[in-house]
Amino acid sequence: MNPANSRMLPRPLRITGRFLACFLALHGFAALAEPSWRAIESPPGRSIEVDAKSIEREAQGTLVATSRLVLAREISDARTSAPYRFIQTTSRYDCDKRTSVTLKRLFLKADQTLLREDELRESGMLPVRNGTLEERVLRELCHTLMPERAPDPPPTGQDAGRTNPAETTNTNTAEATNAANATNTTKTGSTANRTATNPANTANTTNAATSAAGRASTVSGRPLREASLREQLDAIKAIAAARLGDAPAQTVPLRMPASGTAHAPATASSAPAASAASPAILPAPLPSAAAPATVPSPPATASLCATGQRQSPIDIRNGIVVDLEPITFEYLPSLFSILDTGDSVEARVTGNRLRLLGKTYTLERIRFSRPAEERLAGRVFVMGAHLEHIAEDGERLILAILLEKGEANALVQTLWNYLPLEREREVRPPTATIDPNTLLPAQRGYHTYLGSLTRPPCTEDVTWIVLKTPVSISPEQEAIFARLYPKNARPIQPTHGRRIKSSRD
Repeated sequence: MNPANSRMLPRPLRITGRFLACFLALHGFAALAEPSWRAIESPPGRSIEVDAKSIEREAQGTLVATSRLVLAREISDARTSAPYRFIQTTSRYDCDKRTSVTLKRLFLKADQTLLREDELRESGMLPVRNGTLEERVLRELCHTLMPERAPDPPPTGQDAGRTNPAETTNTNTAEATNAANATNTTKTGSTANRTATNPANTANTTNAATSAAGRASTVSGRPLREASLREQLDAIKAIAAARLGDAPAQTVPLRMPASGTAHAPATASSAPAASAASPAILPAPLPSAAAPATVPSPPATASLCATGQRQSPIDIRNGIVVDLEPITFEYLPSLFSILDTGDSVEARVTGNRLRLLGKTYTLERIRFSRPAEERLAGRVFVMGAHLEHIAEDGERLILAILLEKGEANALVQTLWNYLPLEREREVRPPTATIDPNTLLPAQRGYHTYLGSLTRPPCTEDVTWIVLKTPVSISPEQEAIFARLYPKNARPIQPTHGRRIKSSRD
């Protein structure tokens, strides 16, 4: 309505109109602030949702988003004993490296009011494992929901005459490459057998490299990092120094952009230079006896394994003796698959559960180690079995069984009967079954503490249940595993003052 016409309305109507306008404006802003949950996975008893409005792309190529796990019914929180139904998580994701880190985790009641917030320690980005719900969230965010950045508009007016720093750097890279080639040609004195550098061709090559580098400098809307350009310049300088005889014999392979040109060190029978349209790699020289072996740096994702304060396994001693709640086992004979993972042998089953403190944990796999990773007051056992469980809310529980030499174990023998012929090959017997109950001792007193996975990414906040009474396996069964993995147990980790509780029995 025209403001001039609004003055013609009676005063009560003008006031009412302004009130309605303010109400609608506030209501609209509230609607914008509300999350927009989108279901991306609905396994039995739960669903995974992502807030499409929460997705934010960061400058370094990562993105931050909020997701939540919605349970079909409320379950009891082990820390507060109060029920909750939602677990809402804000995480940072790297789509290229397939890594993530949790920034915030909230436990919400059925009415979506806050029950508690997890205290998360600072850690680096960790790899997202295939087949997990987190991997499904990552795939949905990176390939479906992530907002795409609009291409930059073409330069106009005064901007058209300005120089793009990325293009300037790439031009300098191409010029440095040409300078290195020219130096090498002069050094070897074989310019008659090589193609002379034509200024016009050099300009064309530089312009082509600049144009292609400019195209390569934006991948998925992200600018090429300056660090990568500096590494290329440093590598080119190293190549030039090597051709002048000033660099050590060992070189680092260099991968140039698609439009770049890279040359192998000059020899008497040098091949012609690779075309500018094809990528080239400088091969590293073969190692010699005098050259020290290169030790690869540990991956950044292993940082928690080295710096975590609640790592497993530990030497269990001096526990607080109390009346712990008995564990309710709901194990039954089940079909299984067996896999040699390259660092252990594990069996995967379905349909088996245990209950503790009002929460149900589903058995995912049985994994073996030699010797047992846990110790009881310094005592070492010949082997160990970890029964890895997970609850609906993602909380993990590992039941540790200590194995000693004695009578043969029926479950272990069945697994050994179906050992794969090769590593990373899974065997699924069509009719054979295993009963996890046969791995349990008659006396089921236990120790419990908070720890971690014993293999990367060494995720913490895992509830550990270590049964006090060992179970026997035959010397022949132990010898079979020893042929595959003589020693695959992780070393004992510091307790860092963690609380250990032990049952009376």
